[in-house]
Amino acid sequence: MLVKTKIILAIVSCAVLFMAMTLVWRNHEQETAATLQNGLRESQERLASSALTSNGALPEAFSISFSYWDEMVRAIEKPDKKWGDEAVGTALSQFATDATLMLSLQGESAYATSLPGKERLLTADFNLRELLPILKEKKTLHYFRQMGGEILEVCAATVHMSADAARKGTVHGYFICVKAVDKQFLASLEKSTSNEVRLVATSKVEASEGYGTVVKKLMGLDGRAVGYLAFTVPSPSITLLKDSSNRALWIFALFSTCIVSILFLALMVWINRPLDQLGQSLTSSDPAPLVKLNKAGNEFGALARQVTQSFEQKAQLESLLAERTEAQKALSLANETLERRVRERTQDLEDATAGLEIENAERRLVEVQLLHARNVAETASLAKSRFLANMSHEFRTPLNSVLGFADLLIVKLEDTPKLARYASNIREAGDRLTTMMENMLSLAEGSTQGEQNAEPFQVELLIREVVDTATRAANLKGVSFEIDINPDLPLVAAERTAIAQTLFALTTNAVKFSPADSKVRVIASVNDRKDRIQIALHDQGIGMTSGAIESLFEEFAQVDDSQERLFQGAGVGLAVAKKLVESQGGEILAQSDGPGKGCQFCITIPIFLPGQESLYQSSPAA
Repeated sequence: MLVKTKIILAIVSCAVLFMAMTLVWRNHEQETAATLQNGLRESQERLASSALTSNGALPEAFSISFSYWDEMVRAIEKPDKKWGDEAVGTALSQFATDATLMLSLQGESAYATSLPGKERLLTADFNLRELLPILKEKKTLHYFRQMGGEILEVCAATVHMSADAARKGTVHGYFICVKAVDKQFLASLEKSTSNEVRLVATSKVEASEGYGTVVKKLMGLDGRAVGYLAFTVPSPSITLLKDSSNRALWIFALFSTCIVSILFLALMVWINRPLDQLGQSLTSSDPAPLVKLNKAGNEFGALARQVTQSFEQKAQLESLLAERTEAQKALSLANETLERRVRERTQDLEDATAGLEIENAERRLVEVQLLHARNVAETASLAKSRFLANMSHEFRTPLNSVLGFADLLIVKLEDTPKLARYASNIREAGDRLTTMMENMLSLAEGSTQGEQNAEPFQVELLIREVVDTATRAANLKGVSFEIDINPDLPLVAAERTAIAQTLFALTTNAVKFSPADSKVRVIASVNDRKDRIQIALHDQGIGMTSGAIESLFEEFAQVDDSQERLFQGAGVGLAVAKKLVESQGGEILAQSDGPGKGCQFCITIPIFLPGQESLYQSSPAA
């Protein structure tokens, strides 16, 4: 190992050793200080809690012991200031209380008194509307309240007869004791804890160096802190421990610095002189300064001999380099000619492929953009569907309760027409909201895609069921139904639930937009080609313009925005109905002669043909 390396390793080892010892000592001192500080803090926590509890014990005992007393009950029922001054006022100072109030059950003052200079407490706002119900339920209360820029300690109790010490009988009034959290209050705590006690606005209080601080909450009636008390106590042992640790750290640092400095000076004397000779020789490219150093038997002598040998090799290489320089010039000329030809042909190839690369890049960019747009659209559609489905399900349960109670009120209030009409209005509004939610749920869950559970059924029975369902709402509005069904209608080939939902949407729309004392006609017949059944609904409602009919079956579309306040709805019912009918192979059309002339909706459903049984039997498996 070289001398320089040995010295450097020695210096580094000493420095690391001294630093490690310093850090170990420092860590030990910090752990000791932390342990001591934690013990002092726990002791201070217990002392502060005990002092705060003891300080409020007298007012609390005052409120509890005086509040089951026959004479106080009589003084509340028949105010007697003389009795109050003699029995209650004289006890204020004994129970460390600044003010007391005797209140009737209605919250009216029967007697109030305070210590001199504390009269402001009698006019403080105790929020009796909130306090008295809670006090009547819990019988006794002890809390803090912030009023008028200061914090008050409040002890309150319900007033009972002397025999009712358990406070289970009749409440005759309320007895409230108040103590201000002021300088006198803080001085009492400082005396009992030997701490500096301050009233602060936050629980985050930083203690000064050498001091420990504990913060206690002053809890209000609602369970939240209305202020904080900071208990600060000097910790001289921690300060001494920290000073001792700092002194030890400085001593170790000074000792380490001295050792490193001595080793560094030795290194300079031992190594600097040979290095100067080597540097002088290398700078001047002359081996003469190394003549004496070449004879040394240490690492510097070996290095000097290698440097001298390198000078000799350098001279030989310079002669060889001159010869090769001439050969390289000729080779460079030939290489330049070849490189020029290669560059020309490479440029031609790059020009030919540049256009193709640009086209490929543009195509890949378009593909990425299209893929991103598709992903965004699918994500948005999925999020919308989940949101609508979740919200519709969340609304359904409370709506069913509202509708059930509305039906019960309608029956119970038949003898009170005005109230019965109000209950009917609730039921109508609930029906509208239920229909709106059902449409949204169908739209969100993708029910309009058409479930493959079709089976042949009688359309006449379905029409009468739907009309019976809508008749109750129609009767409330004064709208009647006129049904005209061909008695020889064949079976239809469709999913019964989808057609029922479509017919219900059309009938409820017809009732909603029809005026009072009007009729809604429902006509069912076979079309001219004998392959479909036509179901038409005619109403005498507000009608539509030709422009409104074009957008009628779009999602969230309304016939006329100006009608939204008269006819509520989300605009999804007809859109869902159109998709349901089309999923069953049918069609839906709308006609109107104009505003105020009513509307006609017509749906067509394929007729069930013999031989199609296998299709319906295999549908569920599919």
